[in-house]
Amino acid sequence: LTTVLLNKTGIITTGKYSVSHVQNFVLEKQCSKSKLIALAGAAEADSNHPIGVAISNYAKEFFQVDVLGDVSNFQEMPGLGIQCTVSDIDNLLENTTYEDIPISPSSINISYKLMRIDSIRSYRVVVGNREWMHRNCIYIGDDVNDAMQQEEINGKTAILIAVNELAIGMISMTDKINYEARKAINALQKMNLHVVMLTGDNRHTATAVASQVGIGHVFAEVTKQHKVNIMEFMQSKGKIIAMVGHCTDVLDSLMLSKADIGIAIKSNSDYAIDTANIEIIKDSILYVALAIKLCRITIQRIYINLICAILFNIIGICLAAGILQPIGIVLKPWYRLPKFKAALNPQLKQYKFKENHEDNGVEIWAQGERKPL
Repeated sequence: LTTVLLNKTGIITTGKYSVSHVQNFVLEKQCSKSKLIALAGAAEADSNHPIGVAISNYAKEFFQVDVLGDVSNFQEMPGLGIQCTVSDIDNLLENTTYEDIPISPSSINISYKLMRIDSIRSYRVVVGNREWMHRNCIYIGDDVNDAMQQEEINGKTAILIAVNELAIGMISMTDKINYEARKAINALQKMNLHVVMLTGDNRHTATAVASQVGIGHVFAEVTKQHKVNIMEFMQSKGKIIAMVGHCTDVLDSLMLSKADIGIAIKSNSDYAIDTANIEIIKDSILYVALAIKLCRITIQRIYINLICAILFNIIGICLAAGILQPIGIVLKPWYRLPKFKAALNPQLKQYKFKENHEDNGVEIWAQGERKPL
């Protein structure tokens, strides 16, 4: 084993995101932060990604409701973001009024059409990273990009929210680093293993997280399919790969199956059972280092036992064959017979075996008592 690949979310970090900051890129009268939170929360309600779940829970807590709005045409792209149509959020904003005010030249998105928030009842909402915005033909201005980079340099994940083809806001997310991560990575590195972090997050956040846990090699802004390609490229260079991650879907199972050693952490799914070579029940990255160390010790013991057995047989056979007979040392096999009989006699006194030809069975007498086997 030469290289260990670690997923960032849920392995190096806790995977429990929380909203730290909400920023609006348009005038308050065009779209307030309350409406921004309502749209983002409703859009992410159907997502299973940790970021989507955190945004949805934050919105529900913000408005003190269980249902934020109606969602249709939901589409999710792993590692990028989601898009959908959101409607019926007016009940959340009953006490808020909006004016139909055009975007001023000093605002960020000067090249886009006027935003008529108050005159429509359904919204096309796109939530995700820069790449997802580009794929959906949504313009990101320099001011928006600078605001995102400022959050990312601080180790946060910046998520853009676009409504009706206009980037109107950003939600900053924080994910705490697993307190065991630094210790586990140090243990892996002491075993002469090259530790690499893989993440779909942006390079600024990935670099900040990696520097805190002592990882020097990072692949950022990659999808799960890209992770598989990276793994296969490393294997083509002669690397022996161990992949560590949560096995929750088909793509996760593909990554574990492609690795030389697949290690699933706290994954009781059928995917993990079918594809992972090692399954760690506890949610602790420390057990990854312990598992690798245990495997290495086991292999070492096997080699030691094999070598000892070969040497014992070689020496014993040579001595029994009389290789030292010219110098007067003779070891004959039957010399050990008295000691063997002495060791065997106590057992023979306890048990006597007799074949019973009548019932084709075996009977045992134990300490004078006859008992069938």
